[in-house]
Parts: sequence; structure tokens; C-alpha cells
Amino acid sequence: FFLSQPPSKKDYLLLYPRSPTSTQAKSAKMASEAPTTGHVLHVAVSCVNIKKIDLKAYGIDKAMCEVVLECEGQTANTKSLPGLDPTWEENFYFTISDPETVKMTAYFKCGGIKVGDAHEYPLDKLLQNKPTFKAIVVPGGKVDMLFNATNFGDAEAPADDDGFMDFL
Repeated sequence: FFLSQPPSKKDYLLLYPRSPTSTQAKSAKMASEAPTTGHVLHVAVSCVNIKKIDLKAYGIDKAMCEVVLECEGQTANTKSLPGLDPTWEENFYFTISDPETVKMTAYFKCGGIKVGDAHEYPLDKLLQNKPTFKAIVVPGGKVDMLFNATNFGDAEAPADDDGFMDFL
């Protein structure tokens, strides 16, 4: 059928629904399935803005953006959304065995092509139950995320040591 104008994001998702991939089916827990015991990392993927990217340089025909998160064999993908500045507001939960050594890996895909490098985030410096801003730096922009440690991490940030100024 023909449309008189391009579909909005809402209409686009209604016209082209996305079924969960096998990766999503065995992925980290979604918000409604948050684990209640053990070391849990909550990752909230917010949005991306890559309006300055040159899609042709990467061989991308259509901007369909998604974020991939990996940690200890658990994988989670955001929905694939159209445009250069989609907003996901999706939550993922990962069960962590040893927060002192485990790292979260995240990367960005546009048009099915990995854009930029995969980023590794150590979890040993997170504060317990305090959201910490993290970003994936992507050519032409960045992806915004929040990491929140449950049942691991320091209770509060270490106090600043001003001892180096004692000579004054």
C-alpha cells in the first residue's frame, strides 16, 4: 500500500514489528524479570545521537540503530530503531559472579554494521545502588547508559584525600 507521508516512529514499528531474536530470548533479564539475589548489574540504555556520522563511509544504507551488551556469556540487544537519534529507555539485568574481575562489554550497531569499537567497563568501581553514567563513544556521537550495582560495590564513594595540600 502507499502512504501519503513517511511513517512516524510509532507507525513504523506497527508496520514492521520486530520479533525477539534468539539472542534476546536467552539474554540478560528484562526489567520485569529482574533477579532478586546475588550480584546484579542493572544497565539502563537510554539513547544515542549520531547525527554527525557519515553513513556512506560505513556502507550503511538505512539507519537502524541498536546496542549490544555482553557480560559473562549473557547477551542483550536493544530494539533496532530507525533514525540517527533513537531513544530506547530499555533496562537489562545481568547476574555477575565476581564484580572484582568481570567486565561488561558494549558496542553499537547501525544498519546491522558494528560502528566504532567495543567498550569494556570494569565493574569493581561501581557504587552499590548508585546509578553511574557510562557511554559508548561512536564516530559522530555517543550512546548514553546508566550502570547500577545491586548487592556489590562500595556503599559510598571514597573520601577525597587532601593530604597533599598539608604543606600550605
